[in-house]
Amino acid sequence: MEFLPKIEISKEKITQRFGYSSSLPEKLEKAIEEMLNRAKDLFSPRGVYVSRRIIHFPEKVVLIPDGITFNTVMISHYLTCCDQVVVYLVTIGGGLEEEVSKLMRKGDFLSGLILDAIGSEATERAADCLQELIKRSQKERRGVTSLRFGPGYCDWRLSDQSSIFKALDSLSLNLGVKLTKNYMMIPRKSTSGIMGLGDAERITSQPTPCQLCPNKDYCSNRR
Repeated sequence: MEFLPKIEISKEKITQRFGYSSSLPEKLEKAIEEMLNRAKDLFSPRGVYVSRRIIHFPEKVVLIPDGITFNTVMISHYLTCCDQVVVYLVTIGGGLEEEVSKLMRKGDFLSGLILDAIGSEATERAADCLQELIKRSQKERRGVTSLRFGPGYCDWRLSDQSSIFKALDSLSLNLGVKLTKNYMMIPRKSTSGIMGLGDAERITSQPTPCQLCPNKDYCSNRR
């Protein structure tokens, strides 16, 4: 298990999540600053991962050992430039979402929504930190990581969360994350997925799924 570095969340990132790019209403700005300060002691970022050899891509599916498959045409095409795949799971724990629930029960919906947004941002930054650790581990091999993807990205169905958890085996339980029958993770502020490992030149020259996607011109999440 990797205990990830302390995460700093900027006010700008949270204001962007609420659709603001410059000046904020005074009430909202004050509430964001208050929740950012409160959030510091509410999450503990940590993650687990395993690397697995990619066997091949039968019918545009990523196949790794133990018969585990990731069923996505767009992402499997992108990962043909990679030799291995990293399967990962990251969480910030359940403390922040418990505090969000308390605020909502009290009727403080603004603070609850802001704190929830901070939790989502913290989860993504935790995944960034884990990916950076994995990148550093590849330097001696002159390898790099690809973009990372999770179930729900592109054409990758959410039900493949079960394949993520199968690949991680008991590591997910060690992390304290459970998968529901509807493929949702508990704690909710958790994220999972895969990233490829391989030669830097091959990965950087490979078109990304976003570049090939028919929705690329108006998708706000394109990379």
